[in-house]
Amino acid sequence: MTFVKSSAKMKPYLSDHVSGVTAYLFVSDGIILKFRSKNEYYLYNRERPGADQVEIMRQLALNGSRLSTYVNQNVRERYFKRSLDIEELIRLAD
Repeated sequence: MTFVKSSAKMKPYLSDHVSGVTAYLFVSDGIILKFRSKNEYYLYNRERPGADQVEIMRQLALNGSRLSTYVNQNVRERYFKRSLDIEELIRLAD
């Protein structure tokens, strides 16, 4: 079993249906996502995939609608960094 080190407070992704995204955290210039099928956290920022995409992802997270679909269709593997340690991603974002 893998344990994820975290003191950060991720917000549950509230959707009206089962989503691939389970939680998110806004950081200075990006968003960190936790996916249902992954043990890792994913940082998306203005470098990768870009400021416009991150802004859309933030809005979708707040709306609780279509975030997983957007990532799958528009962002895919263009994350800045993935890690088992959310604190590492937060440090990179600051």
